[in-house]
Amino acid sequence: MATSPGTNEYITGVVTATGALQSISEQNNEGVTLYNQGRFAEAVQVFKEAASASKTFLSRPMDVERNTFVELCMSVQILPSKTKSTNHINRTVYSKPFEVVLTSRGRQMVKDFTVTSCQLRLLFSRVSTVLIFNMALTHHAIAMMSSEDNDSISKREFLSKARHLYNLAYSIPQGQQEQEVIDEAMLPLFVKAVLNNLGHCFSSLGDINNSVACYELLLRSIMLFQQDHHIRYRNSGESNESFHKDHSTACFLDNTLFLILKESGLAPAA
Repeated sequence: MATSPGTNEYITGVVTATGALQSISEQNNEGVTLYNQGRFAEAVQVFKEAASASKTFLSRPMDVERNTFVELCMSVQILPSKTKSTNHINRTVYSKPFEVVLTSRGRQMVKDFTVTSCQLRLLFSRVSTVLIFNMALTHHAIAMMSSEDNDSISKREFLSKARHLYNLAYSIPQGQQEQEVIDEAMLPLFVKAVLNNLGHCFSSLGDINNSVACYELLLRSIMLFQQDHHIRYRNSGESNESFHKDHSTACFLDNTLFLILKESGLAPAA
């Protein structure tokens, strides 16, 4: 079947975009490797370049004919780094960066341009969110591994930068306790890591109210996930081995324990 010039132009655009997405994902994973080696300055630069490239594609309009188009059959997996890191930031900080695995299942012909455009933008958005978190974590690591005093200007600058980037990754306005809508395909662990580390940044910068607000959201997220996890596997009878178990998530309990004790009435008197 012959294709129109508009269709060929669109297919070319999809191939270019998917190639860029693959390259950006690889850059993210390169930055993760540098982070795990303690080469923070280099990691930040790689994450920045990849985020800039992703932003460029996200801002591009897709003005093509609405006849027959190619549906993008791809998926993005977000996984915590399995490589053992030399970085021991702090027991209350989730210190593993996230890798991106891009898989492709080929292309098929469809007639809905809107679907394809949204798919592309969603994939770029997911990868961008991971890049932002990894940049935040790297700045967080620089601050926490510094031998400088907690009140030093440079340390607070790194913490402030990390806080800003975590906010972007999670999209919660500062001071607002209502949870924003999050892409449900994002890994639950990723969401909890963002909230945990954002709460730690607020606390380290002396903003206790916002820190507690983040930890309250974190505890809510933990409880919702546990309920969903229990119901899903109780009803399906499937194995739950596919759920990621990570010892580094102990920081979530460390940071929310005071809220659990408060709710149970076991918190120490003020």
